Amino acid sequence: ALALLKSNDADVQKYFQGEMNAQSKRISDIQTAVEASLETPQEKEMFAAVGKQRTIYVDERKAIIKLKEGGNEAEAIQRVTEKMVPALNAYVESVQNVLSYYQDEVKKAEESVTADYLSGRMTLLIAALVAIALGSILAWRLTAGITHPLREALTVAEAVAEGNLTAHSNMAPSRDEAGQLLAALTR
Repeated sequence: ALALLKSNDADVQKYFQGEMNAQSKRISDIQTAVEASLETPQEKEMFAAVGKQRTIYVDERKAIIKLKEGGNEAEAIQRVTEKMVPALNAYVESVQNVLSYYQDEVKKAEESVTADYLSGRMTLLIAALVAIALGSILAWRLTAGITHPLREALTVAEAVAEGNLTAHSNMAPSRDEAGQLLAALTR
């Protein structure tokens, strides 16, 4: 807009006017697409503020261009300083507010993901420790269930080998292989 205002060359003005129109259309398309995806009232309110500030800026820009085209260059320059620049600053500030909001939202999401990760990691660590403890207890019980009857059978077998054919076991009979071996030795 400022380049358009400062130039008196018709070709340059035409070029900048075309670029400005194309950029305005692109911004309008982006704004429409973003507004369609807004969910919260706060997001909608912020984008409404951006739209309002943009409209004020674009209206000022059009008024200045009209003044320039009408030959009122001094008034156009004065209006740039008094109205268009403050409108542009307000527009940029409204966009910056949206950016700050989404940066805060990303930071909150990052903190939530980090907390979930740490919680999941701690849960997994506890589950692994419980599994190791239970596995150790089960392994000990299984080992004891095999070795205790075998030790008892060894004691009976040694007694029989020494000639004591009345040797017997104090263990309760079981139906597993070690229990069957012990029962056969004490018959």
